[in-house]
Amino acid sequence: MKTQFIKSNVSGLPQWAKGVIAIAVVGGVGIVIYSIYKKIQSQRDEKGNKQENIQAKNELDNLIKIGIKPTYSESQYSSYANTLWSAMNGYGTDEDIIMRVFANLKNDADFVSLSAAYGTRTISSGLGNPEPNYRGTLSGALASELSNSKIKDINKSMSKKGIKYKF
Repeated sequence: MKTQFIKSNVSGLPQWAKGVIAIAVVGGVGIVIYSIYKKIQSQRDEKGNKQENIQAKNELDNLIKIGIKPTYSESQYSSYANTLWSAMNGYGTDEDIIMRVFANLKNDADFVSLSAAYGTRTISSGLGNPEPNYRGTLSGALASELSNSKIKDINKSMSKKGIKYKF
């Protein structure tokens, strides 16, 4: 019954109107499929981020066991993580602030503590910016926000202090 109703109403339309309807239907299906894809991708990314955060905490425990202890308090690492997030959030990235935070790290435990404190965060690309927001861990955020040369500078600075971790 519904099919006959649709056929009788559509058959009397001009050809261009039928084309518009077809494009609208195909576009609607495309939007639904894309939304499902993004939801699945987001869940997969979130699972990977949680696993990376768990690994950071386990790594810190292992470093402490072998005598490499964090230099600062948990609240200081939390402050550093907030500073990094602020430097990357919104329009533009303040690379100088990022470099200053990493200049404070003295050993592997500092690096792991900072990564754990950062956790998983969302960085806004800025209001009205067509670039999508980034959600992820510190290493992913830096890769999203910094040039390869700045990341090399951070890695070089940490390497000079004996920090084995790299971005």
